[in-house]
Amino acid sequence: MEKRIVGISPWSPKDGTANYALMQEAGIEWVRATLPFPYLSSEDDINPEYIEKLGMMKKMQAAGMKIGCVSFGSGGER
Repeated sequence: MEKRIVGISPWSPKDGTANYALMQEAGIEWVRATLPFPYLSSEDDINPEYIEKLGMMKKMQAAGMKIGCVSFGSGGER
């Protein structure tokens, strides 16, 4: 394997203020982001947490990070 992929699950701080420049200095290129289910009671009822997390993911990407997206799992969040 020529190149090792190094990533992190930046769970803290959860407000999206992680220091991505410091992560990149340490050789970390990837972040793991959990994306909640987009709908609540119907397809017209968009989950506000979904929209918020998309915004955070855009900030991660703009900071130069690669994103490994994780969605809800079986028996997990709605």
